[in-house]
This record gives sequence, structure tokens and C-alpha cells, in this order.
Amino acid sequence: MRKGAMLFALLVLGATALNAQTTYTLPVGSTFLCDAEGYANQMVCRGIPLVDSSDKPAGSFYLFSLNREGAWLPGIPYDPYGSITKWDELPTGGQGSFKFEWDQDGHTGTAEATWITKRVCGNRCWNHPELLTFRVTVN
Repeated sequence: MRKGAMLFALLVLGATALNAQTTYTLPVGSTFLCDAEGYANQMVCRGIPLVDSSDKPAGSFYLFSLNREGAWLPGIPYDPYGSITKWDELPTGGQGSFKFEWDQDGHTGTAEATWITKRVCGNRCWNHPELLTFRVTVN
């Protein structure tokens, strides 16, 4: 009977580990200014810094277009040709939130953010999406 109970406990723990998720976020108190928009609601954010739950640097995330991403995180080798497989919320209207699902070389997860449009002027003025929050969950 003991062996059966122990085997059951190990199976439960193993199944739990297989379904584990890890979440990474922007560092506490920071925002991220994305590339200038070439057209309204364009979202290109290269090198979004991410930290783990202890606020220690963990990697970065790249949003190249509405259908392409790149993640560089523990256990996920960087590949700039990862796919955004489904948008739950698209970035529209100059501010708000967005959420999407991604797949990079068999690694999957979600990403979500809140953002605003920030006008940056030098000799010309450009609109840049600024991420106020950004969270990536790796399945």
C-alpha cells in the first residue's frame, strides 16, 4: 500500500512540474519606450528587459510586428522568427492594453502589456509606444 501511495504522489508532482509556468516582467518601476511608429498603432519593441519574480535580470523580449516575436529567456534560445499565434487584444487607439499568444521553436506562452503613445521630438516629432507594464508567461 505504501508503494502505491508513494507512486501516486510522485506522479502528481511530476504532472505539476510538467504544467509549470514562469512569469517575467519589466523591472520594478520601469517603463520601455518602443521604436517610433511608422504608421498608427504599429508596435515594434526591440529588447524589452525582463526580470524574474526576485527582480533579477532574466532576459529580453522582442516584438517585431503583429505576427513575429523573439524571446531570449532561460531555457529558450533566441530566435527572431518566433510566431505570434493569436491576438486576444490588439494594440489600437494610442493607449490601452494588448495580449497575445506566442510560439518559438516549440516553447509557448503569452505576453500582455499596458501602453500609451509618447510624442518624442528632436528635429522631428515621432510617436513611440511606451510600455507601462509588460508580462511574459512561459508555459
